[in-house]
Amino acid sequence: MNVRSANSGNAGVILFRLACSYSKTSASLANDTSMPNKDREELAEQYAVSAIKLLNCARNAGYFYKADEQAQLRANADLEALRRRPEFLQFVKSIGGTL
Repeated sequence: MNVRSANSGNAGVILFRLACSYSKTSASLANDTSMPNKDREELAEQYAVSAIKLLNCARNAGYFYKADEQAQLRANADLEALRRRPEFLQFVKSIGGTL
């Protein structure tokens, strides 16, 4: 089943919020000095990559087609950990948005 056909209007919102949570977790892990460097870097990377995948899923569910939804990419502080990543910048371009 296609995500878009199963979308009841909330799937994109839920996926976006989950992506924000993953991004915030990535930033927290990157700054967690209680873990060995290698472990926290790997975990932070996995969460960041997953956050971008969730953003793509949100787009596929019909989210980010409205200007106010795209504006959330700029306004949401939880996405700060992704802003310099090439994959995130490519995602923003793919929806016609700007940072």
